[in-house]
Amino acid sequence: MYKSIILILLILFPLVLSGVINSSSTSPPFSYFITANWKTIPTLDNLTTINLNLITFLNSTKVNAYALIAKIFLPEGVLNASEGHYIEDILPLSSQVQQYNIQFNVSIVNTSLPNKLNFPVILMLITESGGNVSYNTSLTLPYYGTYNFSIKLLNSSLIQGFQDVIFRINTQSPLYNGSISSPYFMKNVSLSYVNESKDISVKLFVPFENSLIYHLNIPLTIRFLTPYNLYYVKQFVLETNVNTSIPTLYANVQAPTRVVYPGYNNFNISIVNKESLSISNLTLIAKYNNTMKKLTIPYLPSNSAMNFTLSFYANSNVSLELYAFFYTPLGFDNVSLGSYYFPIEYPISVTWNNGNINISNLDNVTLNNITVQFGQDTVKILKLSPKENILYPATIKPNFVYIAFYADNRIFSYSQKVYEVPFVKLNVTYQFINITRSTTGTYTATLILYIQNTGDQYANNIYILIKPNGTAITPPFYIISQILPNETIAIPFTVHVTKNTVFQISMFYYHNNQTYIKNITIPLNYVKLSPGQTVVKYLANYVGKYTLYQVYGIPAIVIAFILIIILISIVPAVRKNTTKE
Repeated sequence: MYKSIILILLILFPLVLSGVINSSSTSPPFSYFITANWKTIPTLDNLTTINLNLITFLNSTKVNAYALIAKIFLPEGVLNASEGHYIEDILPLSSQVQQYNIQFNVSIVNTSLPNKLNFPVILMLITESGGNVSYNTSLTLPYYGTYNFSIKLLNSSLIQGFQDVIFRINTQSPLYNGSISSPYFMKNVSLSYVNESKDISVKLFVPFENSLIYHLNIPLTIRFLTPYNLYYVKQFVLETNVNTSIPTLYANVQAPTRVVYPGYNNFNISIVNKESLSISNLTLIAKYNNTMKKLTIPYLPSNSAMNFTLSFYANSNVSLELYAFFYTPLGFDNVSLGSYYFPIEYPISVTWNNGNINISNLDNVTLNNITVQFGQDTVKILKLSPKENILYPATIKPNFVYIAFYADNRIFSYSQKVYEVPFVKLNVTYQFINITRSTTGTYTATLILYIQNTGDQYANNIYILIKPNGTAITPPFYIISQILPNETIAIPFTVHVTKNTVFQISMFYYHNNQTYIKNITIPLNYVKLSPGQTVVKYLANYVGKYTLYQVYGIPAIVIAFILIIILISIVPAVRKNTTKE
């Protein structure tokens, strides 16, 4: 009898010990995930902001800590706001899973920095006993240099009216997809790429003044994309002299909204005679694409103006050229009155967005009496403010829509193809499998999350955090590097349940440089055995289905084998004792 008991203990002891060791080593006492990015563009004359994201996971059963000290060491050539060499922050630890966003300012003091900047990091846990536990890590940021941008006007002076001028741009680092705008420009200047230096020609208009020479301040707004994936925006004011002693005949052409809409557009034209002599038999030629219009003005006295309106049909961008032929007492003369550019704009945009027709006003002015027609359906909107949009439910995505609206005292209309709005949509479903129950009443199961991207854009760096409300779960988080459209990824988690539990699942994912958060709750009811049931009876209902599942790290089939050995060892001893009696 005693030999049998000893045999049983020898068999069970290593198995139970291995199970305890395996279960206790599945979860580390502290883990973390750290990333960083430039929040502002590095410059030499201003502080630069770095954004740091830190997610921590604390196993309070293994380490009791109430605070975390994050110490970030700066690379050589980079100083903090007080010219020190590191950043330090104390962070409270109030829950098992926490997310921190740390922003700090640095200054670049050395232009000869490597392409990658390494920041050593020390994370120090402050425990309740007064001790500390340190973890060493690091983060890396790309470095493309600093941006010092300058622009100057090469013309020594300007004249009144329309003219071409030259600006010179100087930059220390390459710039992409840039633009320069000014209220004096006839149109914005686009810059696809500039490296070091570039001269650009711009047509601008200088207003008239009565003084012979006056000073003009030209405000400029510069905007371009940098390799940091951040836009550089800066404003300049250039001062120049204007010489008004040159007699000028000039024109001013304006569209009511500075753009043109599809259809007939009115252009308000002013012709001003700044000559010292009167003009007679003035013929104006307005050329637009293959269309030409002529207007005759019999007489235009000195220092006077004539206003009139021309109407053109626009189905593309309008480039209007004006020429003047006239007589003065000195004889015949002709001048070019400049070119005028007006981009065409389709202010109403109609897109398909997941079962809805999305009608948007892309313009900066309010549009009235809008009609959108597709198939047998017609949507009428009384007024649509700038940047406003309205959703109209629809069962079928239309291919084309007819759009009409009222602006500038007339009706404009056009047809547009309907495109689907690119989007990322992550759906989450789940199921529990491999459900087992221990003799102490703990349920162990595998929770499988199915993450599906039903959108038409991919998503990067998806962080999945599970807060089990006091119930053990491993791993506590999971990272998906990328999920493609229509792709489904299955993620297994092991859960141990001893009470009613609500799993709080949070997903953080990035798309188009923005962070999105999706929260999901999964309730799980804990069911205790009734007094009349036994563990053996409960397991018997599932033995055929769960023989390969584990209890405390030991497969159920191994436990069954051990039980058989116990029965074989006990039964012969019982029979022998019965015979002796």
